[in-house]
Amino acid sequence: MIHSGTFKLWGQKLINVIIYKEDVLKISPIKKGRGCIIYLKNKVPYQVNESEREVYRKLNLA
Repeated sequence: MIHSGTFKLWGQKLINVIIYKEDVLKISPIKKGRGCIIYLKNKVPYQVNESEREVYRKLNLA
């Protein structure tokens, strides 16, 4: 089964991105504010509004 989550990009209100669990390399928190950076296999970092804990929960990584 493929796990994926829909995330809002940082600072954007209308753009949602679907990220698949298999494509995630690393998740790191943003120091200021609420959000984190998700690094993918295609070497594209996405800044999302969800916290690191919420991303792990949505993608069933923990």
